[in-house]
Amino acid sequence: MCSERQAAVRLEGVSFAYGERAVLSGLDLMVEKGLVTALIDPNGCGKSTTVKLVNAMLCPSSGRVEVFGRSVADYGRKELARNVAVLGQGVSVPSMEVGQLVMAGRFPHRGLLAPPTDEDRRIVREAMARAGVERFAGSDVNALSGGERQRVHLAMVLAQQAPIVIMGEPTTYMDVAACYDLMAIARELNADGTTVLMVLHDLNLALACCDRVALLRDGRLAAGGTPGDVVASGDVERTFGIRLRSVEEDGRRYWCTLPARRTRHLCWGPRTNTSSSGFDRCGQNA
Repeated sequence: MCSERQAAVRLEGVSFAYGERAVLSGLDLMVEKGLVTALIDPNGCGKSTTVKLVNAMLCPSSGRVEVFGRSVADYGRKELARNVAVLGQGVSVPSMEVGQLVMAGRFPHRGLLAPPTDEDRRIVREAMARAGVERFAGSDVNALSGGERQRVHLAMVLAQQAPIVIMGEPTTYMDVAACYDLMAIARELNADGTTVLMVLHDLNLALACCDRVALLRDGRLAAGGTPGDVVASGDVERTFGIRLRSVEEDGRRYWCTLPARRTRHLCWGPRTNTSSSGFDRCGQNA
């Protein structure tokens, strides 16, 4: 990744394995301060493990993980939480009201037994409004849909007010419009000075909405840089076995994923310029 900016997060020579299965093998990665960075890879190649290492939930078998130039091992739990907020994937919580869960985001800023202050309550209200969940304040978290719960957890992360926000597959359970809403929130956070690292499966969102893209493959950084540079390298297409095509809209470039030419077409819809009936499962006239 580009080294002109200060590093908010840096991994140097980091390796990690689950038992005999190596996941990261000498990973070097820098997340630049003040940017939105997407971390992408095929399933099982280290995205989620990288997040857990940055959040000190795991310890590397070798190498160093830093936040703002300090090893994460040197941070206390609350101090690290004041610097790094993590939106996890599919986090389960006990039965509680939405407002109570969002208030948990203020814990790193309070004493162990200290009650919430008026400032804490103001921040929580603003976080809930920003995430679009204020109407659920008195509802049980577990009574909400998956997408609604994800928004509640986003509000908790916003209430944490950390200078680094890591979103682990944040669009899980969300419909298409909600995914774009979430990316807009990430851009708003960034405009306020927050560094955002997003673990994404959606290549279209990663390439269209982020300042930098880091592609992992075989436990290492395969490509990193601006979305245009990463696409131009050809590594995304080779890694995922797809083709990428761009479209322009309102002066912005968006990317569409297409199957590789060698991929067998298993679509159910019609081919272009054919009638709307009489197709088999491969799109051929029946």
